[in-house]
Amino acid sequence: MKKFTTSLKGYNISEVNEFVDKVTKEYEMMLSTLKERDEEISRLKQANLKYSTLESTLNKAMMVASDTSLEIKRVAREIGRAHV
Repeated sequence: MKKFTTSLKGYNISEVNEFVDKVTKEYEMMLSTLKERDEEISRLKQANLKYSTLESTLNKAMMVASDTSLEIKRVAREIGRAHV
């Protein structure tokens, strides 16, 4: 905790002003850092949503490809049996 020297009229004004300036600069720096982090979080959430959507689309495409493959094999077997 910051201690200030006292004078006849109270605390030393220049020390108090210097301390307030220092605290203000640190506060502004923290606010700026928080704003940057909030923006980064927002950007990462958007990217995550994009990749989640892409993952879902790819999973559906793989299921369709698998189903199609099974259907092609089934039809090929039927055709093979019909020609025997």
